[in-house]
Amino acid sequence: MFAEDVTERRVLEQQLRQSQKMEAVGRLAGGIAHDFNNLLMVISGYSEFLLERLGGEPHLRGPAQEIASASERASSLTRQLLAFTRKSTVQPQLIDLNARLKDVIKLIRPLMGDDVDIVLAPRSQSAIIEIDPGLFDQIVLNLAVNSRDAMPRGGKFILETASVELDEVFTAQHLPMKPGRYILLAVSDTGTGMDQTTVGRVFEPFFTTKEVGKGTGLGLATVYGIVQHGGGHIWVYSEPGSGTTFKIYLPSAEDRLDEESRPQAEVTIRRREGTTVLLVEDDEIMLSLTRKLLEQNGYHVLEAKDGGSAIELLAAHNGPVDVLLTDVVMRGMGGPELVAKVVASHPATRVVFMSGYTGELIAQHDKMTEGIPLLEKPFTRSALLSALDAALQ
Repeated sequence: MFAEDVTERRVLEQQLRQSQKMEAVGRLAGGIAHDFNNLLMVISGYSEFLLERLGGEPHLRGPAQEIASASERASSLTRQLLAFTRKSTVQPQLIDLNARLKDVIKLIRPLMGDDVDIVLAPRSQSAIIEIDPGLFDQIVLNLAVNSRDAMPRGGKFILETASVELDEVFTAQHLPMKPGRYILLAVSDTGTGMDQTTVGRVFEPFFTTKEVGKGTGLGLATVYGIVQHGGGHIWVYSEPGSGTTFKIYLPSAEDRLDEESRPQAEVTIRRREGTTVLLVEDDEIMLSLTRKLLEQNGYHVLEAKDGGSAIELLAAHNGPVDVLLTDVVMRGMGGPELVAKVVASHPATRVVFMSGYTGELIAQHDKMTEGIPLLEKPFTRSALLSALDAALQ
């Protein structure tokens, strides 16, 4: 009689199926976020138009400012989706955790429910770190979801911050940490807690204690990845019946605050009377808005809705084209292929990419896109004009 234990094989097969499912979900999320970025660009662009023209009319300016602020918050959410699918660039900024957490709490309060008391307890006046704000929000959101599930009958969700100096004794017990100044974010709940076996596996991708269909096992793995990418470390402390605390140590950026707070020289955007830009964008509303923003600054705009139309337009145009501004992902001919054709026939033409997608798609065309600046959607008018100004100079 011959017997073979196939348990490990079945586990691997199940994880592979889960991985393939999440990859498909990631592609869907990335596509939705990409299209939604175009809508946000229109909303933010036209809110800029309104704010400029309303002047000092408070009864109208207030609602217009709320539209602009809402589009900024929505843009942060799409960056989280794109970060999940690895199709966005990480944009680290100096942020004060104490201030940021006040905003994040507004997002997670509906998620936690009325039976969970959210407590913010800053232990230091400021807690400055350098991180992508959207990714930081994702850390807190994932930990909040985890805590919510651990408190079916309610409880407390506690967020504490502190500036700490870690010495060699501490770091020797918490390898691979190094001595230095860190910002501590401690996220605790009064939930059911975990045994040590579970604690040892919480950061493994696809590991979950939830029922089938109730969780992917990617939330804490995502948190771990973001913290590690930011040069930080995360530790978990828990016992059954005693709740759970995640302690996240991120490098302090207090010493950079003075540099960032120094007044910066105001950037002057030149008017570009008579400068010709070939604008290629397959979203009609986005195309119209971008054209208006460019024409307001004096540009002569040739617009095309896809790569093929752009080539035809270029062939029929008599005169130079100073700069090509094109989306990366378009139906038919993509941006990198279009750039190759345009540069071949018009070598003096400068190029600027614009896209909600960034890293992966552009990395596939390294040789074709090397050195070409990227304008990430949704962008402001000043960002658009600054990007073209830099390319033309």
